[in-house]
Amino acid sequence: MEQIDALAKKYETFGDIIVIDSDDFDNEMFAQIGSDLGFGDNLHIFEDGESAMEYLRETPNRIGIIFCEIYLPKRNGMELKVLMREDSVLRKKSVPFILFSTVVNPADVELAYLELPVQGLFLKQSSYAEMKAMVDVAIQYWSTCIHPQ
Repeated sequence: MEQIDALAKKYETFGDIIVIDSDDFDNEMFAQIGSDLGFGDNLHIFEDGESAMEYLRETPNRIGIIFCEIYLPKRNGMELKVLMREDSVLRKKSVPFILFSTVVNPADVELAYLELPVQGLFLKQSSYAEMKAMVDVAIQYWSTCIHPQ
């Protein structure tokens, strides 16, 4: 119990962890990962970019990281990243933006890193343990970086 409390305290200072994905299974997996890693109270899951942008623009909370599916309905993850870059308040916050998907087109990899840019692009892992490890590594890395908020 002490370990979970210590993790929760750490994530409290890290900020909100945002997941944007239209897949219910993946969202349930992220919720379980959040619970297991101790950031469940800081996890906010959105099924589309519009509701995520509304939250990001309106919340007074610190945002620690965003995990966003590339291929979303309506507005894809890369379009969402462009909107965030064009928003002066969100751009200044320098929130790490991680794209992920089950499949990734090589042209999208180039676009993501050279044009947007994103801070990471990952294939969704096939097992819970692999996905949990990927999320944990990304959060551990970004929780040690200094960036404006």
